[in-house]
Amino acid sequence: MLAFLRDSIMISATLMLLALVPVVAAQSPGDGVRRSKYARKEVDASELDRKLAEIRRLKEKNSQEAVGELSEIIKVETIEQVQLSAVMALADMRKHPTAAASALLKVLDRGPATLHGAASAALVILGRPAEPAVLNFLADGKRKNRADVVWVLNSFGPKNLNILRALVDALSDSEREVREAAAHVLDNWGSRSEAASDALEKGLNDSSARVRIHAASALCQIDTDNLPALAIIRCALEDTEGDNRYLALVCVSDWARPVAAERILPQIIRNLRDKDPAIRMTAAQVLRRIGAGAAVAIPTLRELVGREADAQVKSEMIRAISSLSE
Repeated sequence: MLAFLRDSIMISATLMLLALVPVVAAQSPGDGVRRSKYARKEVDASELDRKLAEIRRLKEKNSQEAVGELSEIIKVETIEQVQLSAVMALADMRKHPTAAASALLKVLDRGPATLHGAASAALVILGRPAEPAVLNFLADGKRKNRADVVWVLNSFGPKNLNILRALVDALSDSEREVREAAAHVLDNWGSRSEAASDALEKGLNDSSARVRIHAASALCQIDTDNLPALAIIRCALEDTEGDNRYLALVCVSDWARPVAAERILPQIIRNLRDKDPAIRMTAAQVLRRIGAGAAVAIPTLRELVGREADAQVKSEMIRAISSLSE
């Protein structure tokens, strides 16, 4: 769920950026930036309009040649607004999805970090036709920013076995960020990740806490009686690191059911007293979603709600009391 939200936010943020028209001076010739008809020393508003009009023309052309020209613009342009427009135009090159996907993956591999979110969003928009290029990129351990590509696979879903196999491989990747992204995607897919159960079981012993938590969460959705997975969640809820406690609560909130939750209920209730309001609020939300099965938490909620200083946390505690009392 979180990753789907991330995709939506990323695309929305990119489109908001594209709505802006900043007037930025290009870098000086001595900065090592390659020059072409797309990059000039100074650009005024009319010149910017001309460049954006050229991108619109290439988008409408929708040809192999247009993909190449858009890729060149991204490579040499110094105005971020123009680069972003070119990146998002590649998302509409549906007659040549393989070439467009390759160009976008090149941005992720070699382009500036300011364009990575837009390139990922464009691959999501391009959709399943981009899948072969995306899978090849992910399999190449020499490529940079492969974790971003894992997030793209999240939008494709688990129906294709090639995607599932790629995520299983990513779970044992040497890069921590890639393993974390793969575990998170499989967690998002929940019971649909059952074919990856063996890899997720191995993920319970990963050196990264995020991998362990997401792997455990995915396994709990596949089998609510998975005791090793529940033990990982229980430990995470008691972790000294607040980020790990918060992540565990967020994961549990997606699948909390009385049968599974009763084994971690004491740890969830304990987080109602955390110093971080985000953790307190999420703990209250989890209890509310569990429902009557978490009624044992009512006395603690009533004790704490009266002295809760954060209005949002207080509201969630009140809602939880109401839900648990039904």
